[in-house]
Amino acid sequence: MKTSRGKGLKDALFEHKDESFKKMYWLVYKSLEKLPLLNAMYNRFLSENCKNKFLTIILLCVFVERFKIDGGGAIKREIMKKADIIRSYYNRKVYKYVYVPDSLNSLNNTEVNNTEVNNTVVNNTVVNNTVVNNTVVNNTTINSCSQVSEIKKYFIIYKEEKNEMSNIIDELKQIVPIEKDEDIKQLYKIDNINVSGLINSVYYKNNKIRIIDKTSCLVVEAGDIKKGMTVLDICSSPGSKAIYTLMHLQQEGFLICVEKDRDRCFTLIKEILKNNEYIGCYTHESMKEDSQFNVNNNFFFCKNKDINIFYIKHKNNKLIIKIYNYDFFNLLIDDFSFLPSIDVVFLDPSCSSSGMPDFIYKQNIIRVFGISNSSTINNKKGSMRNKNINMSYATKKVSKDMHKNKKNKKKNGTETGITHNGHNGHNGHNGHNSHNGHNDNQDSDESDENINYILLKKKIPKVPNWITEKVNKLSNFQKNILSHALTNLPNAKTFIYSTCSFFEEENEQVIKNVLKEKKGFCLKKAGKDKFIYKDDKCDFPNMFVRTFPSEHLCRGIFVAKICRI
Repeated sequence: MKTSRGKGLKDALFEHKDESFKKMYWLVYKSLEKLPLLNAMYNRFLSENCKNKFLTIILLCVFVERFKIDGGGAIKREIMKKADIIRSYYNRKVYKYVYVPDSLNSLNNTEVNNTEVNNTVVNNTVVNNTVVNNTVVNNTTINSCSQVSEIKKYFIIYKEEKNEMSNIIDELKQIVPIEKDEDIKQLYKIDNINVSGLINSVYYKNNKIRIIDKTSCLVVEAGDIKKGMTVLDICSSPGSKAIYTLMHLQQEGFLICVEKDRDRCFTLIKEILKNNEYIGCYTHESMKEDSQFNVNNNFFFCKNKDINIFYIKHKNNKLIIKIYNYDFFNLLIDDFSFLPSIDVVFLDPSCSSSGMPDFIYKQNIIRVFGISNSSTINNKKGSMRNKNINMSYATKKVSKDMHKNKKNKKKNGTETGITHNGHNGHNGHNGHNSHNGHNDNQDSDESDENINYILLKKKIPKVPNWITEKVNKLSNFQKNILSHALTNLPNAKTFIYSTCSFFEEENEQVIKNVLKEKKGFCLKKAGKDKFIYKDDKCDFPNMFVRTFPSEHLCRGIFVAKICRI
């Protein structure tokens, strides 16, 4: 999640040396973590006398975490008047928002009022600040945010010489503890707490290391890429799949990338060129020096903004990368006729991003405060991107954009009214009635099941009421772009469809509907058994990869492998 100026919350606060800013980050983090519960408490006990909802929720968070409030004025006095009833309500309702595993059920009958038990291990599970019937047990998080803190960071190492890899690993181990990933050969993992040490290393600063999500690697693994293949990567930026694909091509082959958005295409090119094995960028397929240019803002966005095809090559001249800055819907059969065949096509369309760690936080903000992102997407034929989300609190601009969006409907089942953060731009819609951020139903936050609770049980959540309309539009877009790929790439053998969404509407249902219309294709298992989602009720059981943060320590992803018969 980012601030209005584009920085991450942590970066914005931690750039100051004052320790109070770190405490502020903790407070923001906790407020987002428990926002639905804090909102229910505000609506029930404080909304009549405390009109500043933002500040009241922050102070409520301080109170339930610390049992006291420093400062606060009139709002503090209102909270303290009802301290006992607020605390009692919090303890009763916390289970709707905080997941406690079965191993802790023995604590349910413990009656210790406001007792803090430090470093207590229960059935080898250590829990952090989790209230269990008025008992607080410290030292690891098992709440709506626990899976975010447990997710690992992953990285790959670029290498030029055979002995360079082992040297880098040995030196990194002296700085931070790193592990080889047990599932993906070229991947390494590190705890989040040690990421700063990795980033500050000379290898990261010299672009010998690239942080990459494990799920991007799982998508590429599904394609079974071999040396010398021809690969097409649609919706390619920011480049994780492309970069990991290049490692599998082993300096020989052809990679074609398609990215409509100019900014994201610029990012894609820069990321590829961070590996100094690659030379470019060129504006002509001959890749002679007179067509080479420095990748900078002036060239890309000013002098040559009308150039839409770029080339990069490996230094051995045996691996070529062709990058289309085009809308994929505008690329047809003839545009790929220069290729005798395409071995693998990666298709990663826009989705709800419900598999991303901060999805719940963003949706909670939308529900509680009725705030939507001011940025809309004006992509032709519904091609949308919702990565690198930038939340905005400029409500006047939101209203203006909402008015514009009503006029701008696009083809392929999508509208420009869909915003980056997953909201359809209509406050109080889809089961969320709001007026100035206040819910008519005091406990409306409890109307939807807790998605994280469901995911911890390794089940697929239903689409929450408040984003049903957006997910339906995305689903239509995903069907259209997959259908377009199957139709216009007759020389392609294998298609890997992926999203970072948990919802069936964007995954299994898309595959089912498209394959019902498109004949001559079959499904194959998309990965190792460890990642295959086993559901006999599914139309295609035991075929798709699904990852769950609690089990696989990475974000949630769906992968399907479609092969031409």
